[in-house]
Amino acid sequence: MGLQIKPKTGQIQSTKMADIMFCIDNSGSMSSCIEGVRATVSAFVSSLEAGVEGQSPVDWQIGLLNYSDVEFIFVDLAKDTSNFKARLGQGTDGWDEFTPGAIDYAISNASWRMGAQRVIVVFTDATLS
Repeated sequence: MGLQIKPKTGQIQSTKMADIMFCIDNSGSMSSCIEGVRATVSAFVSSLEAGVEGQSPVDWQIGLLNYSDVEFIFVDLAKDTSNFKARLGQGTDGWDEFTPGAIDYAISNASWRMGAQRVIVVFTDATLS
């Protein structure tokens, strides 16, 4: 006899929701790999836009925070990717990173939707200690 869990009526959504925020370290130490990071993120966004045949639909939004110790370039969560793509290639000229502060900024300032899975993807070469 196994444990059976039955969902309550009205609690299951037919469409999954995901809010995805990319935090990208643009400090000097990332200069050798930043173009690869940008290309990978761009390819991921293109795959979201194209959708995945045969999979459950995902209602997604994406956002961006390019950061260093000098400035944050923030693009809030949205379904429209034009601003995201335009800002993805913009970097800062800082010598150092500020990853914990960037993550905190993303958590505090993004327009997260109620009920959406919140995902923060961080690209950095720094330790988080």
